[in-house]
Amino acid sequence: MDMNLDAEDLFSLLTRYQASLQNDEEPDISAYLGNLSFWIQISAKDENIRAKLAQNESLVTQIRQVLVLAEAGGLTVSRLRVVRGIIILLRNLIPVIALHNKPATEKFEHMLWQMIVVNSQNLNDDNRQIKLRTVTACIQCLCNAKTAQTYNQTEVKSISEQEKLLTIGGIEAISNISPQHSKDEEELWIGLLTLLAKCTSSDEFTADWISTYYESFREFTTAFKALYHDFGWKDGETDSDDIPEASSFTLLGLHVFLNVITNARCYSLIGRLNQETKLDPLVELLRVTQILSEGKEEGWTEDRLISVCSWLMEYTKSLSKNIGKGSGKIEEILKQYERRLTSTLDSISSLMRFPFVVKLMNSYKFLDVVLDLFKLVCQRPKRGKFDEATTGFDRENKAGIKGIIIEIISYLVSGNYANQEEVRKQHCLELVLDSSNLDLEEPFIRERAILCIRALMDKNRGNQDFVANLEVKGAKMDEKSRKIMEECGYKVDIVDGKVKLTAMAGNLRGGNIEELEELSK
Repeated sequence: MDMNLDAEDLFSLLTRYQASLQNDEEPDISAYLGNLSFWIQISAKDENIRAKLAQNESLVTQIRQVLVLAEAGGLTVSRLRVVRGIIILLRNLIPVIALHNKPATEKFEHMLWQMIVVNSQNLNDDNRQIKLRTVTACIQCLCNAKTAQTYNQTEVKSISEQEKLLTIGGIEAISNISPQHSKDEEELWIGLLTLLAKCTSSDEFTADWISTYYESFREFTTAFKALYHDFGWKDGETDSDDIPEASSFTLLGLHVFLNVITNARCYSLIGRLNQETKLDPLVELLRVTQILSEGKEEGWTEDRLISVCSWLMEYTKSLSKNIGKGSGKIEEILKQYERRLTSTLDSISSLMRFPFVVKLMNSYKFLDVVLDLFKLVCQRPKRGKFDEATTGFDRENKAGIKGIIIEIISYLVSGNYANQEEVRKQHCLELVLDSSNLDLEEPFIRERAILCIRALMDKNRGNQDFVANLEVKGAKMDEKSRKIMEECGYKVDIVDGKVKLTAMAGNLRGGNIEELEELSK
């Protein structure tokens, strides 16, 4: 890079600009920006020069004095452009300042948050671009300071109350910016999410944000959802069959929300969001929980699993209770809760791939909650048998709530005799059997039902007797039923009026074979 070695002394440059702000003079913008550009580039590339500038107390003080004048806002677009340049310079220097001058760093952080709030307000067509870019520079500067502080810490530092209040105020201010879905907004939000990923690594900060400062979190989540459609995926031409690649906006947002949903206070947050007139923030939180539960394979500590499973179980219980108390047709009630039910149940089903989660949920007797909900969902009238339909099913209705519940039941009863018995005692075994007949409302349920039947009958004489006794109870063991039983691992024969089930070797745990006979009456 060809640098002008005779560039104006940085201290003198800042002193002159301070004087122009105090005297209300309109500065020569091009001269200031040209000199600032030189110092920004050289301080970014040369570690020694960066350290020398950052440890010059007079220079650091002069930067702060200029920002004090800009802190109140009200600057013209041209003046704000210079201030942004000074903040970008500070962005390069603040990692070193944070390591050697804690008081100065704290003062800068306070001023930067104040400037974020001020410049997030009163946006118009003339100043919107420079204000957004100034806010972005402030956020990036704060990120660099926090990274340096974290790197230099020997133990986890708690966030001070003042820092917490400043951060919350800044989040609210940015969340309330009217969206226009521009590139500048995307850069601003990537900066904010990067900073929040660092802040929410503190359980204390996250707990306070989602409880004491609940309104801030609600506004943040609402804004995130509004921007997700435009910023959620990387730009680029792909075939229609290609899976789009998640953008930095999405990945950083998931990082933030992971810290939220695994916080011990998340259940109280869900309860408050559920009481809102507009459910968008709640639906968004459940959606990202669903994404994280399905896609995140590593980093699930037992503590995190306990936190997220606890509120998912409690929220499922709350949904079941509300559905049970609802008035009107069951299909209309379920439609009202469909999105929340689907995300919640699908998250639980995904997390049950971890044996620890199954053990945890069984310790809380979660099967009782699931069966109560299952019985409610099974009250919904079937639209018709899938294989006998004369018209296609509604391809937009792919929630499959009943199918997800059956999958959860499969996990909870697998190898658990007490739970297998409970399903039959609560008259849900016949509901699972009935679910193996496809209907237009649940076009993808059959395979899940068959796996669940196998898990329910595995080494359980009572459940095997129940199925064998279907003929006695008047349920016809027709060719379709035979095929279902065979897919569950049982050969069906009717011999001299008897229903005979033979468990086929290798299909059940341990390869045990049991033959059952029941006389038909």
